[in-house]
Amino acid sequence: MEESNTCESVPDLKDLELKVGRKTPEGLLKWMREEHKMISHHQIDNNETEKKGLDEKIRKLKMDM
Repeated sequence: MEESNTCESVPDLKDLELKVGRKTPEGLLKWMREEHKMISHHQIDNNETEKKGLDEKIRKLKMDM
């Protein structure tokens, strides 16, 4: 089910599957899902840090290190 969602979200990938006549490798689909999650999570973190002051940003960086 997740595989069809990934293909539907990337129309070019679905088109390529039809032209080549093969399904997209599961490893590629897994990587695409993970990459999408990482990008979404990173964007959320950026939005949170923009709202905070400089001192809070520095504290967060120290905690990450």
